[in-house]
Amino acid sequence: MPLPNDVTLNGVDYALVPGGYRKRNAPATAATNPRDVRRLTLGPFGRGQRQAFDFRLPTSDSRLVTAGWDSVGVGPCFDGQGIEPFPSVAPFGDLMLDTPSATNRAYGAIAGSNAFIGIGRRIYKSVPLSNATWANLTAAADLGTGFAISGLAYYQDDLLVLLSSGQDIRKFNTATNSLTVWRSGERGQVGVGYKGQLVYAPRLANAQEELRLSGTRWNGNAVTHLRYLDSPILTMALFNGRVAIATRTSLYLMGGEPYPGEPDDATVSADTSKAPEWRGDPEPIMTHGAFAADDDFVFLCSYRGRLYTWLAGRVAEYDDSQEQGRWLRMGPEGVACRGATVAGDWLIVAITSRYQEQAELWGFDGQGWWLLGRRSSPPAIWPCPIGGAGNRDLLVFRDQSTLYDLYRVTWRGETAATYAASGAWTSSLLDAGDPTRDKAWRAVGASFAQPAHRGKADSGDSVTIALEYSLDGGATWTTAASQSTTAAGTRTFALQSGFAAVPVSRHLQLRVSWSSVSDWAPVLVDVWAEFETLDNAPNRRRWELVIAAGDGRVRRDGQLDAQTGRQKIAALWDAWEARSTLAFKDIDHDAEPVEYGVRIEEIEESAAKPNDAGRWGESRVALTLAEV
Repeated sequence: MPLPNDVTLNGVDYALVPGGYRKRNAPATAATNPRDVRRLTLGPFGRGQRQAFDFRLPTSDSRLVTAGWDSVGVGPCFDGQGIEPFPSVAPFGDLMLDTPSATNRAYGAIAGSNAFIGIGRRIYKSVPLSNATWANLTAAADLGTGFAISGLAYYQDDLLVLLSSGQDIRKFNTATNSLTVWRSGERGQVGVGYKGQLVYAPRLANAQEELRLSGTRWNGNAVTHLRYLDSPILTMALFNGRVAIATRTSLYLMGGEPYPGEPDDATVSADTSKAPEWRGDPEPIMTHGAFAADDDFVFLCSYRGRLYTWLAGRVAEYDDSQEQGRWLRMGPEGVACRGATVAGDWLIVAITSRYQEQAELWGFDGQGWWLLGRRSSPPAIWPCPIGGAGNRDLLVFRDQSTLYDLYRVTWRGETAATYAASGAWTSSLLDAGDPTRDKAWRAVGASFAQPAHRGKADSGDSVTIALEYSLDGGATWTTAASQSTTAAGTRTFALQSGFAAVPVSRHLQLRVSWSSVSDWAPVLVDVWAEFETLDNAPNRRRWELVIAAGDGRVRRDGQLDAQTGRQKIAALWDAWEARSTLAFKDIDHDAEPVEYGVRIEEIEESAAKPNDAGRWGESRVALTLAEV
């Protein structure tokens, strides 16, 4: 239907003064200068990985301590100031008689001059720790049919073999490989050596809270001391000079001293012998807050003065900084954990990640977590320390296979380096501090530098470096720059993009990858992106109108306007005061019947003859309308 007058606002039609109409776009918000090109710089990298979003906004060129997302095959150097391919890993096909699996656990220990691994019914022995070459594990002892190892505990230069099958604890002589019953009738499923004795739990039916502490009488006879905790005992580990004990509901610390007692002294009248005892009791230090699930506490490790475990689907650290200790979630999360160990000054944890449920091996260096290995199958399980045997630090089994992986995380020279053959560092999702706005990413780059060659200085190996970016959260990647280089003369260099078309997105991810690495690699020290923040608010219209108000005016349709000038003016001032959204039909409504929602931003009334304005409503009203 044609408009009765020039425009209609809030149901009232109005006539416009000739030349009193102007429509244009609403101005962009003034919060950001559209020509303000800034640089976001990432580095150093001491915080490790698995930070999904980078939340800092630099106000000028700066370097900020950065955590990236999952990045396989890279690790920190120069105390986290740089990144290089890491660690060295090599598969090894063994001839073991037992096959590790998710349900057939392997237990590692180092004693004497060898590393030992218990699987199923057998104890396997590595080459001597001093050997530079790895070889097949030797089946050093076979407990026989019906036995199942549940733990190895260091004990007076030898090992005590704990058996989940409920058999008596065996003593394994690390020099002769002989097996004997340690103490008749003494059984244990979990335990640790402590002060020349064994602290252990049989976990027998109807007595799963029972804690046993071995002792020796003054005459050399064995004695066992008993303590009882609040709920079934799950696992134990040495921690800060005591034994940490995790139960279904609590965490305890067990210390104290074994006392052998004393015999009667015949020269002293009425002297009586003193009984042996364990002087000290378990100290409860924390309650978990919930009954532990079946896969909780699959490991308990002491590392750099802290205690770590797997709890509620995530690595957790015992935090004693408060009066009441607590488990602090601080590591990678997953749907399952397959053990952990400390090797080469790293805490190593094998998990099945919650992201695509891939098998992952994570390492913690005391500052950040680093993804050391990943594959879809088979899962990495039961990492075991091997103490430098074969110039390696760590052995990680594969589920249902005698093929395992040997890791080197400690540098032992140019011929025994820690470099991975390839690796890639991936940033978090970068939003430059404002996830609500699009950014024009003008340039991206990466800098490499080292004050001295960390690898072989005269290496002829050509290493290829690539810088990539992603605008869709890592689903697809585009190469921004790449370079192949050798060790000579490449202590410092840089990669930088040369975009033909500037990419635009709210988030950006950057990835730097190394390939063809053997005995040297450039050290990444920072990654950067230059950007402009764009105003991506919806397009809006703006009108500047001058309305003619008066009595008895003839409308555009030829009819006499029934409303007086004062009524029309009052309606405009009422709408402005209410600050409500009004329905507005523009002068071109007949051709394009669109109704806009607007608000009155400004209003100004003027009258050539004030007396007429009061009597006849003869005024002009200037309006500024903004689309909402």
